[in-house]
Amino acid sequence: MPEISQLSLHPRSTSLLVLCPPLPVVLLVAPTAKDASAARRSAVSAVSAWQPLVGRAVLRDLELCTAELLSNAVLHARTTSTLLVCWTGERLRVEVSDASGRMPTTECPLGNAEHGRGLQLVNALATAWGTVRCGDGKTIWAEFGADGPCEAAGGRLETAC
Repeated sequence: MPEISQLSLHPRSTSLLVLCPPLPVVLLVAPTAKDASAARRSAVSAVSAWQPLVGRAVLRDLELCTAELLSNAVLHARTTSTLLVCWTGERLRVEVSDASGRMPTTECPLGNAEHGRGLQLVNALATAWGTVRCGDGKTIWAEFGADGPCEAAGGRLETAC
């Protein structure tokens, strides 16, 4: 993968191509399932143009985890949230911030329960993830990189599920 500072010259051109990191995607999301879905689609569409930084497998994982984090914001926070997707220089990072001070919990859902598996999905797909208190609210983030799902750094879940 080329370094951001690397310059290249096209053989038939006298102009230089400077590789710059992609601009972050920032979206305000109303607390509805429809708006969360639209925000997820918009973010994935924008990030799909970031190749070769972001491959198809990472894009798929980003889409699933973004859907989960936005769904949690709609279901539990019930406030307008902010979706941020950016390239850190090494990893793709997604953040969902909301105005609810209620921190997420991980649980082992019983049988056919409809809820309770979301953060387990994020844990399985992300290289690292976590939560941060921000004023009266919080930010839940997940990162995706070439080193694969959840290594030592980040929010590794140890559950009996």
